Amino acid sequence: MIQLGFQRITLVLKRNIKKPFSYINNLKPSELKIFTSFIINEHPQTISLIALHLEDSTLSYIFKNLPDALILEVVMRMSKTDLVSSKILRTVDNAVFKKVKTFQKLHYFDKNEAISKAQKAISSLGREKSKEIREQIGFIDSTFVDKLNKEVAKNNPEDII
Repeated sequence: MIQLGFQRITLVLKRNIKKPFSYINNLKPSELKIFTSFIINEHPQTISLIALHLEDSTLSYIFKNLPDALILEVVMRMSKTDLVSSKILRTVDNAVFKKVKTFQKLHYFDKNEAISKAQKAISSLGREKSKEIREQIGFIDSTFVDKLNKEVAKNNPEDII
């Protein structure tokens, strides 16, 4: 009788224990993008420890945004992981949780949306002024001006510089 009560208490306690890194599975796409840019600088062993606790869809998203060499290293470490101290797991989980809470307070701007908005604002200045500004941007950042020109081409192909 006492044994059965102990088993129930143990089961309840196990259900109430927070699963490490479970909050990562609940990140919005923009937050997951930031998380991926943060995790890319972590040690492959740390990434593999986190990866072992993620849902398949979350891990897939992260892997799609990591360099191939890092993915290879992480996968190799995942395959060799067997025992990890619960103290180490909690320490890593707490550190990652603090980082996630920090960037969740930030507002993320989609780069394509920002480029489109910049193009519209520049185009509103008129054809000549728009070309002049894009030429100046081209001297500073040719990749950025190419992206702006692609946006211009969608609406006014004759305005490409």
